[in-house]
Amino acid sequence: MGTQQATCRATCAAEAIAKVDPSIEILWENCGGFPFWEPRGHSASPDTALCDRALANNRLVGFAWKAQVRMDWANYVSPAGPFLLGCAGDRVRERDRVVTEARLMSYDEDWIKHGPTAWELIRHLRAGDKAPNEFNAVVEQTPPYAFATQCQAELFWSSKDDWETIARRARARARPER
Repeated sequence: MGTQQATCRATCAAEAIAKVDPSIEILWENCGGFPFWEPRGHSASPDTALCDRALANNRLVGFAWKAQVRMDWANYVSPAGPFLLGCAGDRVRERDRVVTEARLMSYDEDWIKHGPTAWELIRHLRAGDKAPNEFNAVVEQTPPYAFATQCQAELFWSSKDDWETIARRARARARPER
């Protein structure tokens, strides 16, 4: 991203944040690089200044990390009509398991390489005067759970320990059949 684009993005974000009604709970996503999006070989950092501005404007702020989803947006089709989110038949669950299983290693590789960045971000956000109201991970909820999923859970529960301790606990629970 060029300097002019980055400046424009920061200005637009600051203007948008200033307009948010502070009584509304906001779940922010796409706040820079990992862990807000999946890297696929990129190494962009999260935009901590944007996160700080969002927190300064509103006590009801949460953040959603999407560093573990590989959506094929080019072929995505929105569900038609009403549906029960999270309810699917055996055929759909099995298809999801097969698709997810093939991607688990790439999720894990991303978190092995970039996990310390997520750890630093969450510690920074929790250390401020206004800590986030919540953290969310957009993940594949099809067991067996990846190391990546376990890392996010560990960080959300507590980020007080050093990264290596957190990663060790996540590895102990991740995909025990390996």
